Amino acid sequence: MLSEQQIPMFQESVPDTEGKTHPIPFGYDSMLMELQNRSMKAADAMMVILTTAKAVCFF
Repeated sequence: MLSEQQIPMFQESVPDTEGKTHPIPFGYDSMLMELQNRSMKAADAMMVILTTAKAVCFF
């Protein structure tokens, strides 16, 4: 069972690049995790774009 102290409070949300708002749990660690998650998603998107560009070049 999680105690109330362990559950992150979603006090405010920050607009994303697409205009969606993501709740940010208070706490430095959770903010770092959120930033890492976003940068990982961005890197994945870049890889997908690069691999599709390479595939298109071969045709």
